[in-house]
Amino acid sequence: KGESIWLAHFLAGLLADWAVIHDRRGDAARATDYRNRRQKLIDAINEHAWDGKWYIRATLDSGETLGSARNRAGKIFLNAQTWALLNETAPDDRAKQCYASARELLFDDVGALLLAPAYDDPTPEVGYITRYAPGLRENGGVYTHAATWAIAAAAKMRDSASVARLLNAINPANKDADRYWAEPYVTPGNVDGPLSPYYGRGGWTWYTGSAAWLHRVIAEWVLGVRPEWDGLRIEPCLPPDWDHVAIQRPYRGARLAISIERDGALAADQIEISVDGKRIEGTLVKPEQLAGAARQIAVRIGR
Repeated sequence: KGESIWLAHFLAGLLADWAVIHDRRGDAARATDYRNRRQKLIDAINEHAWDGKWYIRATLDSGETLGSARNRAGKIFLNAQTWALLNETAPDDRAKQCYASARELLFDDVGALLLAPAYDDPTPEVGYITRYAPGLRENGGVYTHAATWAIAAAAKMRDSASVARLLNAINPANKDADRYWAEPYVTPGNVDGPLSPYYGRGGWTWYTGSAAWLHRVIAEWVLGVRPEWDGLRIEPCLPPDWDHVAIQRPYRGARLAISIERDGALAADQIEISVDGKRIEGTLVKPEQLAGAARQIAVRIGR
């Protein structure tokens, strides 16, 4: 009988994408139906799942909330905030508020925590995460899948300082070996959180799919080069101390050499893009602008 709120955010994003798919295959009625379902879902989320400063994580079979300020442990969960931003289910004011709450309560020097505070008593109705020791894995630790999504959310909110903090925090090459314990060349599944006696220790290496997510989030959100339905979006949100980045990317048969440079003459959030020396409008590069074997894309961003 319980309902997952972060999966509701996730489903809202799927409905948006499938509406586009049905539009493009000529099924306008189904596309409209999916958009209407998305809007009803968004309305329900915002009517029933807003807790005042963030979104709750879920309701339990009993009707009790999970991830609410009323809870003694597990007051706030990361995924219920980040996916409200990534799939645009939160109105602007709530997007800013839930992100600020996540940044204050969950962003940590070892990465973004999955929840806080950690559970200290097994709770069968909540599930197996409460049987982990406080700070271990999903119970108040850094669960790397979710931590990469937090970097994407920070980039979408144009918070370059948090992008830098979270990216550096989960980079295994940056770790103190005695504290980190795990291999410094493998993205781990988790890192112990602040309530663990082994705070900062990595675990479940060689196991996680988070490495692929970390690569994708860096490419698509930190460097900002991500495919959309109508072209290739280029909206970097670089850490403040990154002045130059180069990326090679195949796209619809073309080989793209993309360089990103900071330019003090531009405003802080200003982005200028040129394809083979020709300036384009906006940050969406259309497929017809990239036709051919190779293209040079120059991106200038403000400081």
